[in-house]
Amino acid sequence: YDGESEVHIIDLGDFMDGWDAQTTRKGHDLPQNMDNVKAFKVGVKFKVELASEIQSLTGAKVKCYNVGNDNHCNEFGVIVNEAAKSLLEQTNENISYTINRKFIDHYEWNNHCFILCHGKDSKHLKFGFKHIIDERAKSKIEDYIRINKLIYKDNTFEKGDTHLQLFDFDCSEVFNYLNYRALSPASEWVQTNFKRGVSGFTIMKAWKGEKELLTIPYQFGWN
Repeated sequence: YDGESEVHIIDLGDFMDGWDAQTTRKGHDLPQNMDNVKAFKVGVKFKVELASEIQSLTGAKVKCYNVGNDNHCNEFGVIVNEAAKSLLEQTNENISYTINRKFIDHYEWNNHCFILCHGKDSKHLKFGFKHIIDERAKSKIEDYIRINKLIYKDNTFEKGDTHLQLFDFDCSEVFNYLNYRALSPASEWVQTNFKRGVSGFTIMKAWKGEKELLTIPYQFGWN
């Protein structure tokens, strides 16, 4: 933190794992180490403490943006976020909390526009957006920018889902394409069927009137 006036906390979905140990679309079991109630309590506590501590330590306005349409938790995640939103906004006037229910949504800050998406939705999308952008995804994102009249903004498309970090600033003339790591370690199923993986988070700095973004990735160490 270096005296910025605002800190934005962005959650790109799949924050909770599935209700009753299944994905949003059901039929796909997900072994859990917490039941629904314990997961709810832990999820709300984390969200409230994270935003409260950052606001207290920095003194800045804290704005939380949460993707609420994904393939692992969907409404379970929304319920957790609604509880955190109520607690935070009622107790701290310097914290605001937004829950996005659309598959793709956005918010604007000065010349910047941040387009938020998990990468897979709760119902329709059979093949999600890949960590390396393809023409199908590029066309959809450019359509979104055009329809929402964002063409003259400095647009950054931000997504999760693949848990692979890849920042592409050259894929399009009208947007950046940024993929982020998961905050948590990979599950036993993922590590067995794919690879061990990397978890962490990224701090991004943006300036008014400036197109450039500074990204600072952090990687957790775990066994």
